[in-house]
Amino acid sequence: MSITKEQLNNMIKEELTSALKEADEVDLNKEVMIDGYGSLTLGQIQKRMAKMLADAAEEAQQEPPSFRTLNNGVLIAMYKTLKDHNATNDIFLKEADSTKIQVKALPSGHYRFFDLKSKLQGLYTKDGEHKSGDLRLSKNKAEDLIDNLKENETVLKESLDYFDKSRDICKRRGSGYRDGVEMVRWDQDHAIKILNASGRRPEDYREAAKSCQCQNGTYFDPQEPEGGC
Repeated sequence: MSITKEQLNNMIKEELTSALKEADEVDLNKEVMIDGYGSLTLGQIQKRMAKMLADAAEEAQQEPPSFRTLNNGVLIAMYKTLKDHNATNDIFLKEADSTKIQVKALPSGHYRFFDLKSKLQGLYTKDGEHKSGDLRLSKNKAEDLIDNLKENETVLKESLDYFDKSRDICKRRGSGYRDGVEMVRWDQDHAIKILNASGRRPEDYREAAKSCQCQNGTYFDPQEPEGGC
């Protein structure tokens, strides 16, 4: 029987934090003592504990399952310290919002993940396997994020191709009258203004394709059925 990191986190949280109340604000730069192990800031404890929880999740998926890390005295002491300072919540929710994680494809074929909230980074293979870094995600979640990136890149390429085609059609039509069609011009400044307004998303390139300008000053997309002056 396998267990995911999310399931393991929920089990630990249910077992150890039934009476825990989340604090409104926690100073993660505050240095505290870990009983029997020295001092660290709350933020450092959270990062180390998050890594240990990820290791525990991987061990729990082995055959037979192992709970060596989960029973580690350091992990327990860290958790107790965070609980005493109402700082456990971020540990259990660190992976919950994948929309806060940026993914970048590297020339090596690996993927760099960056958590905008925690500022942690991680290096992953194309199959979602963790290679290095403090940001630890389950294999399934890493694969989903990589698949989303690939899908977005495909959509972006299609939008770019559409934009380029509209521009080329407009420029050809602007070379003179053809079959009674009024002369038009491609307004590159208009297109750039649209693209820069919202970050050059796929939908922005579709909107910027409407930069073919008539002599009366109106704009249209030459690929649209009703496109024209």
